Amino acid sequence: MSVRDTPKRFFIIGCQRSGTTLLRLILESHNDIACLDESRSYDALGNDSKMEELVNKHCNKTYIGFKIPRFTEQLDKQNIFDYGLENSIKNFYRNEPLIFLTRDVRDVVCSMRTLQGNKDSWLKEWGIPIIKFWQRESNDFKRKYGNYITRIEEFKSYEMGMAALYWKFKNDSYQIYEDLGMPLIKIKYEDLVTSPENTLEKIVKFLDLRWDVSLLSHHLIVHSETDERGFTIGNTDSHMPISTFHLHRYKDELSDLEIKEIMEISKDTMKLLNYIM
Repeated sequence: MSVRDTPKRFFIIGCQRSGTTLLRLILESHNDIACLDESRSYDALGNDSKMEELVNKHCNKTYIGFKIPRFTEQLDKQNIFDYGLENSIKNFYRNEPLIFLTRDVRDVVCSMRTLQGNKDSWLKEWGIPIIKFWQRESNDFKRKYGNYITRIEEFKSYEMGMAALYWKFKNDSYQIYEDLGMPLIKIKYEDLVTSPENTLEKIVKFLDLRWDVSLLSHHLIVHSETDERGFTIGNTDSHMPISTFHLHRYKDELSDLEIKEIMEISKDTMKLLNYIM
């Protein structure tokens, strides 16, 4: 395979429930992009032979995109650890384009609480255990976030506080990556669903690709990594067009006290991401 036939890579990162799946589906609609969801992404990035198979399979594409929210905060580390991995893997990142999805913490927390896992909500099955995993395994995490955990233990809504901390932990990496000069673009979920064409044009320009009108009709194609109903691993319906339906859901689902405690944990990061002034 010649160098020009080898597709480049980019990565979709950000906190879970922030629109990473929607963006994966949209970008997969571009004729020059193959875009993988989490199951294939994690599998390939930790296995050289599987990565080679992917490259060979998609040699006609300009890019292979990998959706990897679980690795969002670790791309500057030598090795990558994860609550869902049995062993660490060597960092695969090579200064490739990063698309960092952000979303209002209050809506993210609502989605974490309502999304059902195998036995309980995503928040209880994954979010809180992941925070506890890092609390056990990382002195750096304890140094940065130990005081937040102490405050959360006094909250009326412990689960909401932990969800906000999870969001903060993931999104704090944006500033770290920007300071390191990594090639990244920040995309707000809110902009993606309210002004999709303008937002997607920015992404296409960032990747140095031509505009493809198919990006606006991802719901009309058959997508990879979906079940027989067309639902993704995160229960996103690939047949649904871009919509503002889930914007500001927190106004109907969260109490004033829950919002107050969530913002107590996340307000500095919300300001950093230009959600509040």
